[in-house]
Amino acid sequence: IQAWAIMLSFSFNFTCGYDASIPASKDILKSRGDVIAASIGNILLCTLGTMIYTIIFAAGMPEISGQPIPTIWAIQNIIGGSRSGQIIYAVLAISAMVGTGVSLLYSVAERWNEPVEKVWKNSSATIRKSVIIVALIILCYGLSGFGILNIVKYGFTIVSMGVCPILLVPLIFVV
Repeated sequence: IQAWAIMLSFSFNFTCGYDASIPASKDILKSRGDVIAASIGNILLCTLGTMIYTIIFAAGMPEISGQPIPTIWAIQNIIGGSRSGQIIYAVLAISAMVGTGVSLLYSVAERWNEPVEKVWKNSSATIRKSVIIVALIILCYGLSGFGILNIVKYGFTIVSMGVCPILLVPLIFVV
């Protein structure tokens, strides 16, 4: 029951991203078909990726759970990947982080621009968005000091347990 509760809460945690996704996709997804295609593609890629990682990581348990970068350890020790495979993974991982980071910064700046404008009158949108982005980068830099494994292990769980009732209760009434 605990495992199911954690999986459900993580699902609700990830649905929080749709609020930030709206500004990032407003000029890209133009029709209902675009939204459906993007949703199906996202579902398939996330599900397939999660299944692959689960199988590979399960093969390396319990040793993999103590590794600072579990995916690199899996590439080296479970899959037997070459040095070029590790480099390809690093390039893809950094590209994914940059791509996600840019859209996240843009979305957060778009989302908080109007509320900040109410407080910080007589400022330009560019300055407000720049301040929001710099503040978010500083916050992320500060939180990164806890380490990725601790953020995932404790931070995701705490946020998920807090978000679950906030999203689940309205969802029950809406559905």
